Amino acid sequence: MPYRRHHEYLTIVVNHVQQGVVWVSEGKSVTTVGCFFEALGPEGTAPLKYVTEDMSAAYVDAVTTQAPEAQIVFDRFHVQRLVQDTLDEVQRPEVRALEGTEAQGLKKTRWAVPKSFWSLSAAEHRRPSTIQRTDRRLYRAYLLKTALADILGCKQVGVVHQKLTEWIIWAFRRLDGGAPSWQPGSTTPEPRASTAGSEPSLAAPTAATTPPASWLSSC
Repeated sequence: MPYRRHHEYLTIVVNHVQQGVVWVSEGKSVTTVGCFFEALGPEGTAPLKYVTEDMSAAYVDAVTTQAPEAQIVFDRFHVQRLVQDTLDEVQRPEVRALEGTEAQGLKKTRWAVPKSFWSLSAAEHRRPSTIQRTDRRLYRAYLLKTALADILGCKQVGVVHQKLTEWIIWAFRRLDGGAPSWQPGSTTPEPRASTAGSEPSLAAPTAATTPPASWLSSC
């Protein structure tokens, strides 16, 4: 947690069960977290099953080294932020590639796209339909962002596991309708580079742009 300017941080350890702060120290390095585990000791570290943290490489390294049996869980805020940043990376070049009225219409979606559907104003509710008509790649990224937020809001563990698996397959499905580059049980997915002329027309949705049918069920 930043507590001053110039990137000064505190590392705060919280017990999720007791819902209380158990340890605080300046810094956010591997050494900082190592001091916590040193204070906790082997007997206190051994029972740890889950450790929730942000995506800091230092935290990941420290927990992996000091509590190798514990499962690391990235917090929801940083997971959604990563997807949001990716959506922004898709949006900027897509807007630059268009010209005339299409470009102007897409530019007006700039501040509506990052928001939750329920946070949109009356005027902004029309923006997603503009994206759907104008740019299939950006519309797919928008749907992926929105769907992930809905999945992370689910409470049933089994439903979340199923829909996250479907989401990953959907995310790695090629825009030309080809098979996804990742399947359950395979190794770490590797994105496939798109090729010129592989984009589908805007006339009709494809499996790459639409979510799985099973998502019609509620979380």
